[in-house]
Order: sequence, then C-alpha cells, then structure tokens
Amino acid sequence: MSTAPPAAPMPPPRPHLTLIVAATQNLGIGKNGTLPWPSLKSEMAYFARVTKRPPHASPPGTKNAVIMGRKTWESIPPKFRPLKDRVNVVVTSSGRLAGVKPEKAREQGVVVTTSLEEAVDCLRAAGEKGDKSMGDAPTSLPPIGKLFIIGGSSLYRAALDLPQAKRVLLTKIYKEYDCDTFFPLDLEGEEGKRRGWVKTSKQELEEFVGEDIEDTRMKEGDVEFELCMFERG
Repeated sequence: MSTAPPAAPMPPPRPHLTLIVAATQNLGIGKNGTLPWPSLKSEMAYFARVTKRPPHASPPGTKNAVIMGRKTWESIPPKFRPLKDRVNVVVTSSGRLAGVKPEKAREQGVVVTTSLEEAVDCLRAAGEKGDKSMGDAPTSLPPIGKLFIIGGSSLYRAALDLPQAKRVLLTKIYKEYDCDTFFPLDLEGEEGKRRGWVKTSKQELEEFVGEDIEDTRMKEGDVEFELCMFERG
C-alpha cells in the first residue's frame, strides 16, 4: 500500500508591520523632503524610544527594524544615519544608495532591498533564527523584534495593502501646515473604517509601546498633538 509523501512544511507567517507616522488632520506628513512643522523634541524622543524598544522577553541582542524608502533615508541628517540601535532597512528600486557601497552596507548597519516584501522576508529570516547567510561575520543581522514602517508615502501605501500591516502609531498634529506629501489613508474616515481600522484605548497603546503615557494629548510650543494607535482587526 503506497503512502503519500509528507506534506511540505508551511512557511511561517510574515511578521506584523507597524506603521509609525506624524500627520496633520489633513494627512500632511512632509514638505520638500522634511517635516513641515517645528521640531517636536518630545515627539521625536517618543519615536526613538518606541522604535528602539524590543518586545518583552526577546532573546538577548534583539533589535527592532525600521523600514524606509530612499527619500526618507536621505531626509535623515547624515550624522544620524543609520538610526542608532535599530536595523535600518531601505527600500529602493535601484537596490543602491548614494554613498553606501553594496558590499559594505551591512557593515554600516544598513540593509538595502528592492521591495517591501523582500525587506519583510529578509527580516523574518533573521527574526526566526538570526541571519546566518553571512556565517559569523559582523555583517549578519541580529534577532529581529518589531518591524516599523517609517515612511515615506509610497511605502506607507504599499504597507497598508499588505495583510500583515496590523498597527499604525499616529501622532496627530492639531495644526495645519503647507504639505506636499500625505499619508495615504484617513484611518478615521469612511475608507479607514471600511478597511477595518479602529482607534485603540490609551491602555492598549501603552501596552504596545511599552511605557506609561501620562497624557496622550500634549503641546510643545504652539503645536498641539496627540499620540494615537489604530489596529486592523
């Protein structure tokens, strides 16, 4: 009696993606490659803490990943890139970054991919068992914790179209500025609701970011803003 060959193991699911963005109520996120509002030091510190903090009970050496498009990478002042204590992943159709030699990219703390899907697959492999594609060389990736999409608009749009886009950490800016770049979805509008996005409670936000937030609505200078989280069911 013949027996059927064992079924091939199913590939593990891709990890969840969290989009993190600051936007005006009209969804503006940028102007001429930079932020259109004055520097909000407390909000930028929140961004740094949240994107650096790995999940609770992660293996030693775990780092989160920040995934960005080429223009977002270039908008970061050179002295601050790659963003410290995070795996930096840059998605660019050319597969190259000015000033970063492909063979030296990982030594400089950067992973360059040509698509968001390629980026997620690369990080998933590292998240499961560490990236051993380079053996024990210093170019291998550490265990990966959370995956954050940090911009720009086209990468946000691509991420929102993927089923593993689970959360959006939104800093809602309560003042309008002249913008030429916009977040592609009004999470609280009809399309956002139709696509299943729901604003979470303050407690759920605190649980995900891993810190207590005294008040989600703040003011710095003359700019009022609110820290929010949306989840897709």
